[in-house]
Amino acid sequence: MTRTKIILHKMPYLLLGCLLISSCSIEKSETIPPTNPFTNNLQSLSKTNVPKLEELEQITISNLGAIAGINYRVAKNELSVVNMGDGSLETWSLDSKSQLADFDLGIITPKGLGFDGVGDYLIGATRHEFRDDNGDGIPVEYIDDIKVWNTQTGDLTFCATLCSEQSNATRPSPYLSAGLSPTGQLAYEYDKIGMKIDNFETNQSKDVFLSSPDYYWHYVGRITFNSTGERYAVAYQEGAVRIFSQVLNKGILSPEISRNVDKDFQSIPALVFSPEDKWLARIRADKITIWRVLWLGGKLKHEFDFPNAKLLAFDYTEDLLFVGSDKEITIINLADMSTVATLSTPNLTALTISSDNRLLIWGDSMGTIHVWGIP
Repeated sequence: MTRTKIILHKMPYLLLGCLLISSCSIEKSETIPPTNPFTNNLQSLSKTNVPKLEELEQITISNLGAIAGINYRVAKNELSVVNMGDGSLETWSLDSKSQLADFDLGIITPKGLGFDGVGDYLIGATRHEFRDDNGDGIPVEYIDDIKVWNTQTGDLTFCATLCSEQSNATRPSPYLSAGLSPTGQLAYEYDKIGMKIDNFETNQSKDVFLSSPDYYWHYVGRITFNSTGERYAVAYQEGAVRIFSQVLNKGILSPEISRNVDKDFQSIPALVFSPEDKWLARIRADKITIWRVLWLGGKLKHEFDFPNAKLLAFDYTEDLLFVGSDKEITIINLADMSTVATLSTPNLTALTISSDNRLLIWGDSMGTIHVWGIP
């Protein structure tokens, strides 16, 4: 009886901890979506078989420019591809190797570009500028005209900032980047000190201030939302990483998982949660840092040198991390942080893992999509 009372007494604190740290991740399903006839004959990716990955299909989208974004729909066996040559979104069938749709969206930069978790929506910018704010001769790219499109129709779903539909900008300065939550209804845009979150289903927006000079001054480098959209990680240019709670809706920090602030402003090429929110990985200053964030608040950390790393993707079992550089993809076993395979991927510009965990798909600067799997 005494033990039962103690458990009940602590229950509110356990529930609060669930909101702060894991967003009740224990209830999340770990099942991988079903395959289709194309991927059904392939093995699911694992740490034992990824060295056997081979190219199955190669599709040249365009000779005009690089592939900036890729989304794969398992149910339809279709690819959605953003081509930077003309700023278009194209849909291709892997069954017929033919183009199904081509929408001229006017996307001008890979910055702030991304799909939601399913691939129903695409966010991108149609205006950008370069400014040397620090006076060090290194220009920084800022974006505006941030829009969200329906990938099936090409129609404009939401205009985030400075679009022609709006008479005034929501902020006087451009944004560093933007993105979509995996759940699809949230768009977010951020500058060095804050973020605007737009729920384009309810047409509600809120601003979140992310710098605190009373604590220590810091500039935002990159932001990413977790799988449920209930929390988001912020990686600062000086090195700190914090996780914010969307559930509490107050901008309360929960928790700070890294305070390695070195006052050396560095870009953050990538920051991603794993599909079930077990891991958070970041690239900064030619290093990869991986935190175990599910229930542990990021206390377990792995960090290692990785020159020229620019892209990150987890597999759907959360056992593997794929690290992309200009010429290759390195696959890391997260159990012991060992390298299990290195794949030659010349001129790599984009990569994704299919949600059925059977395809590695990457794009290059020549406008070609490469589909890899294990027969």
